[in-house]
Amino acid sequence: MSSTNAYIKAQLFIPINKLTFTAFDFETTGLYPQKDKIIEIGAVRFQNTNTIKIFHTLINPLMPISREASRINRITENMLEDKPLIAQALPQFLNFINNSVLIAHNASFDMGFFDHELLCLNLQPITNHVIDTITLAKNTLQSMRSYSLENLAKGLSIKINRFHRALNDAKVCKEIFLHCLARIPGSREILLKDLLSSG
Repeated sequence: MSSTNAYIKAQLFIPINKLTFTAFDFETTGLYPQKDKIIEIGAVRFQNTNTIKIFHTLINPLMPISREASRINRITENMLEDKPLIAQALPQFLNFINNSVLIAHNASFDMGFFDHELLCLNLQPITNHVIDTITLAKNTLQSMRSYSLENLAKGLSIKINRFHRALNDAKVCKEIFLHCLARIPGSREILLKDLLSSG
């Protein structure tokens, strides 16, 4: 077992106030990892409430963007013509997240694209722990009518200029995570394994 994997395994028994987290989001050409591509990555690396670093890049997918995806995220093919390819962007993102605990809203969607792109590039799959803020919010904010990113942001008074852009959504995801933690008694001292069982 590599030292990185050993540390990631050991994270389960570390209080969350001593861990580093990365909230991230992908925008894509469509909904399906097997035929669509990542066109934007946004991420916020933080510890406790303090932002450490921000990562953002647009990506040239070398394929058309579906009309529906472009309508939602307002990313056009012209915006991506001179942007890096995924083969350049993904290794940079891997360096950025390092061994941090990952946080995403509807994490299975983003991780599906992440895992598929790693496979296509012949890169090793990641072993980072992943927290889904939808699950965490459902377990800590039971009064919400909807657990969409937009509805949670509105209900928690999280200010954002525009949704469905990767960095903005990653920032909202971070804030939702912190709001959920505040609802858990003694949250600063709980171990990651206990948090994972909640989200």
